Amino acid sequence: MFAAVERYWVDNGWGILTDDTDSEAAFLSVENREDSFRMSLSSSVDGQLNIGAVSPCIWPNGTPEPQER
Repeated sequence: MFAAVERYWVDNGWGILTDDTDSEAAFLSVENREDSFRMSLSSSVDGQLNIGAVSPCIWPNGTPEPQER
C-alpha cells in the first residue's frame, strides 16, 4: 500500500522527505514542490494507519499578525 501512495505522490509533483517503509512501523513523508505543503503516512506495528498534513498557509497563532501602520 505504501508503494502505491508513494508512486501517486511522486507522479503528482511531491518530493520524498522520509522513506522508512521497510520497517514494521512504516513512515513516509513528502513535500509538494510548488507550495511546500507536507503530508505523511505511517503505520503502527498493529496495522493502524495514520495520515498527517502540515500546511505553510496556516498562521502559527491562528490569525494573521497585526500589520504596522
